[in-house]
Amino acid sequence: MEVVWLSDRPVDDESAFVLVLQEGTPRSIPGAAPQSPLGPISHFGFSLPSRDSVDAMAAGAKNAGLLQFGPTFLNPYAGYLCIVRDPDGHNVEFSHGQSLGIARNSAEAAGSSR
Repeated sequence: MEVVWLSDRPVDDESAFVLVLQEGTPRSIPGAAPQSPLGPISHFGFSLPSRDSVDAMAAGAKNAGLLQFGPTFLNPYAGYLCIVRDPDGHNVEFSHGQSLGIARNSAEAAGSSR
């Protein structure tokens, strides 16, 4: 899948807002097809300060019948996470320890070299 991470966060601020866009067919889901907006794995994600915070979010969502996935350590990039269904049926991810990618300055992003 193609993935783009968009943010204007300072390099040292791992908890700042990041918009992650994915396109393609997810290979990890058998029979999955390309997605429509906020389709089967598209979601908004929010970083939490600890695994305990993710566990608490997952427990509350489970009690409300809204827990879709987790909590679990998915991989070094996605970190420890759970996915909750919001009132409109969209997926919302709550994670801790997620790698937010390598920050690039605007000159590099524009394609100029140093």
